[in-house]
Amino acid sequence: MAIAISLLILPVVDDVSQATGSSARDILDDNGDRLLAFVLSFAVIARLRVAHHRLFDRVGGYTSALLWANLLWLMTIVFVPLRVRR
Repeated sequence: MAIAISLLILPVVDDVSQATGSSARDILDDNGDRLLAFVLSFAVIARLRVAHHRLFDRVGGYTSALLWANLLWLMTIVFVPLRVRR
């Protein structure tokens, strides 16, 4: 999950690095929607991480089925930052 959270910032870094000579206000105006998407995706993934930690803190052992179910659930986190295009 930490990697998923870290990768969220990469598109924002690309946009900001291309905005050389722009003021912070211009960068925020041009990329406000992308920054908002980053903050929202970060908050959702962080909340899922906390819930995951609380849930598995109580697990005394695991089965193969639990392991695969957990991996499937973790894989869905990759799709959180994707936006739907029409």
